[in-house]
Amino acid sequence: MKHRLTLTQIRDSLPEEKHIEDKATYSSYYIMRVSAVYPAWFALRLGISANQITVMAFLAGLAGCFIFATGNYTLAIIAIIIFFIRDLLDFVDGTVARATKTTTKQGMYLDRVCDDIMGMLIPIAIGIGISMISLGLTLALLHAGNALLISEGDYAFPNSGNIYRTKAKGLWRLVYIVGVNIQSLSIPMLLVAVLTYSLPIYLYFYISWAGCELIAIVGKRLWSSREQEKKQ
Repeated sequence: MKHRLTLTQIRDSLPEEKHIEDKATYSSYYIMRVSAVYPAWFALRLGISANQITVMAFLAGLAGCFIFATGNYTLAIIAIIIFFIRDLLDFVDGTVARATKTTTKQGMYLDRVCDDIMGMLIPIAIGIGISMISLGLTLALLHAGNALLISEGDYAFPNSGNIYRTKAKGLWRLVYIVGVNIQSLSIPMLLVAVLTYSLPIYLYFYISWAGCELIAIVGKRLWSSREQEKKQ
C-alpha cells in the first residue's frame, strides 16, 4: 500500500522514548536516524513494507559478506559500502513501520533475528577474507553468546524491564553508553581497518570488547536481580 506522508510526518512518528534511547548512541541520534527519514519516504511512495525492507537489508548484508570473504581489497571496500546501506535500512524499516502504524511483534522479531544472524556472519566473512577464520568464529560465537544471555535473562526474570538500557546515572549507564557506541562504530572502524591493512587488530579489538560485554551483561543482570530481591 502506497502512502503519501510528508518528511515531517515521518520524522514526527518517532516516539519520545526512542529519541531518549537514541541519545545514548551518537551515530544513531545524529546520523542514521536522521538519514533514514529520506529512504523511508521513498519506500512509502513505492508501497514497500517494513518487513520487506528488513528482508532487503538482510539480503544486502549477505551479499556484502560473500564479497568480503573473497579477500580482494577493492571488493572489501565495496562490501563495506553495502554494510553501510544495510545498517541504514535497519533504521528505515522501523521508521516505515512507525510512520504507517504497522509495528508488529512479528516484524520486531524478524528484525532482531536478522540483526543477530548478520552480527555473526560479518566477522566470519572477515575471518575468511584474511585467512583467520578462527578469529572470525570467535567473535561470531561471542556475539551469539551475548544475544543468548540477554534472551535467557529475559526468560528467567520476566517483567523486570530492559536493565541493559538503564537511564539512571552511574557506572552501568557509562558502561552501556560506551558499549553501544563501540558497537555502532564497527562498520566505520572496519573501513579504517581495511584502509590501514589492520583487519586482525580489528578482530582482536572486537573480540575483547564482546568478551567484556559478556561479563557486563551477566554482572548487570545479577546485580539488578539482587537489588530487586532486597526491595521485596
